[in-house]
Amino acid sequence: MKKIITLSCIFLIFVLLIPAGSVSAASNVPYATYTYSNDGNPQLSPHAYIPAQNFSEIPGLDTPLSGPSDIAAGADDRLYIADTGNDRIIILDADGTLLAVIGTFTLDGREDSLSSPQGVFVTDDGTLYVSDTGHQRIVCFSSAYEPSYIIHAPQSPLFGEGFEFRPKSLAVDKTGRIFVVAENVNMGIMVLDRDGGFKNYFGSQKVKYSPIELFWRTFMTEEQISRTESFVPTEYNSISMDSEGFLFVTSAAIDPLLQYSATVNRDTSDQYAPVKRFGAAGTDILVRSGAFPPSGDVSVSVGNLEKGPSSIVDCVPGLYGTYTLLDAARNKLFTYDSEGNLLYAFGGSGSQAGLFEGLCAASVLSDNRIVCIDSITSEVTFFSQTEYSALLFDVMRLHDERRYSEEADVWKQVLLRNNNIDIAYIGLGNALFKDGEYTEAMSLFRIASDKANYSLAFKEVRTRALSDWILLIPVAVIGLIAGLIFLFSAAARCNAVPVQTAIGRRTLPEHLLYSLHLITHPFDGFWDLNHEGRGSLPAGLLILGASGAVMTLEAGAGGYLFQGSSVLIWAGPLVLFAGIALFVLSNWCLTSLTEGKGTARQILTASCYATSPILLLGIPRLILSYFLVLEEASYLSALTVLSYLWVGVLLFVAILVVHQYSLPKALLTVLFTVVAMVVIIVLSLMFFNLLEPMVSFFINYYRELSYRF
Repeated sequence: MKKIITLSCIFLIFVLLIPAGSVSAASNVPYATYTYSNDGNPQLSPHAYIPAQNFSEIPGLDTPLSGPSDIAAGADDRLYIADTGNDRIIILDADGTLLAVIGTFTLDGREDSLSSPQGVFVTDDGTLYVSDTGHQRIVCFSSAYEPSYIIHAPQSPLFGEGFEFRPKSLAVDKTGRIFVVAENVNMGIMVLDRDGGFKNYFGSQKVKYSPIELFWRTFMTEEQISRTESFVPTEYNSISMDSEGFLFVTSAAIDPLLQYSATVNRDTSDQYAPVKRFGAAGTDILVRSGAFPPSGDVSVSVGNLEKGPSSIVDCVPGLYGTYTLLDAARNKLFTYDSEGNLLYAFGGSGSQAGLFEGLCAASVLSDNRIVCIDSITSEVTFFSQTEYSALLFDVMRLHDERRYSEEADVWKQVLLRNNNIDIAYIGLGNALFKDGEYTEAMSLFRIASDKANYSLAFKEVRTRALSDWILLIPVAVIGLIAGLIFLFSAAARCNAVPVQTAIGRRTLPEHLLYSLHLITHPFDGFWDLNHEGRGSLPAGLLILGASGAVMTLEAGAGGYLFQGSSVLIWAGPLVLFAGIALFVLSNWCLTSLTEGKGTARQILTASCYATSPILLLGIPRLILSYFLVLEEASYLSALTVLSYLWVGVLLFVAILVVHQYSLPKALLTVLFTVVAMVVIIVLSLMFFNLLEPMVSFFINYYRELSYRF
């Protein structure tokens, strides 16, 4: 008994000690790190950064930080913090130790001071530029923190009356040009020379008008135009410069719904992009080839406008072309690679170390640590890089050095730690592609839903296959041509049999075969269809159903490169069936009033037969989708356009022949049929809009009664 008690105690101590000794720092991280899959679902990821230290009171300062608004790191890893609420600049070393404070200074024998500084920028030689917002100027300090000169409000006719120069963020290039983002300036970035002279606006946001907006704008007065906010260019809120001298600018003033729509629709333009990267010509050169454009969170509920899409307030350039976006709406950080792929997202709202209440700015140190400031809690937080994040940066380093075989090995290590990150499959696939392992690369690209790279790998596989089977291609072409000749010959023989001798003997297959004659001889075909019984309504409905089935197969079971979204698989057939139903209903109602000869059954039968080209050309489209690559998609598009044009011509001839109209009358009938279809759709939408509140009323009334009784 005593032995059992002793062993139990030892086991209990062992259980208690193991967790205490094996808990890593990451287990205390108060947030989840994640990325997004190609379909927009968040995928948990190992932690890329963990909070190392945070503080608001700095030893040596008589007062703590108050409402800091910006932070910059120099080449020597010294940190410069714009302590806005205390009218000063705080300089720290890479460990957070106080080095100096700039609040008051003497220039040209006169005492001066800073007032609500909002932005800081430090050049490679240690020269410090401060956006002295309260005093409407820029102050330049030497590397020894001595004042050098002051840039006051620039002068230009472009500014207009009452212009106030309130710089809030700035950057300086190697030639001494100063790029300024100022409050209430929406014409772009102000470019000043070294002496503060205004040169021009840079990176102006171009306003794009829709045709409807342009139409209404012609009837507006000048006062109405001035009050139309949608025509005002976007105002930038921060600016930063990467190691190559390119400028990153951000904006949080974009319409939330337009930004959300651009994100989920994978818009690669810069029209509603919250971050841009400007080249020397002032054009946006940011690469947006990731699954979604760089704009923060993707999973945003449109109905929940409490936070809306990410509010990007800063962009922090990092190593190897990476950059990190700061989301003030959710207090999160999103890091992207040079191609616009999301590497990881972390952070959040709260009071624990690593969480924020007012995340506003950040900077990256040479050892890849990230330093963030909170404008509400006035805290400075240092984040340390984890092994997982270090592997990602190691991959990018190897890629820049073109060491692809080593890059593949590191990607495998990344996948061992996180098999939810699509970019790892893409990176490993690219490495295999460069080594000529195209089949293996295809499988990895497919896992990541990367159709662009999959297409490149498939093209190489197809080239190899064609070289192996080159002799069979002429045989397959000859066989296809012979099959088509046999099929159309059989249709011709069947249709050549006089109707009188075929009465009682025509079967459903013969009625189906008749469609091949009708689509090539539409005038005779529709006449015989209605007057000689060469077709039937069941056969027409079967053709319509088969056409819809082929459309479904193309979208859901065609070649991988040309498969549509799972949500849209049934969209094509539904549009086809609804369109034919609306066409038949509208045409029958209209022709009943205009002495049309055709009955509703005849119109329906002819319309169903008119969809035969969709079936006839849909089958080769389906087969070709397995052999074509993305750059050859125009061939499939050409077949699609041809099939719909063919259907349109057949429907017009059907109206002409079935109703025995003249050509002008048939044209007018087609026009009014289309108008009638639009009217029916509009009335249906109005009916459902009126029906929805009625249904909601009865549901709420029923719930109220159920609560009472």
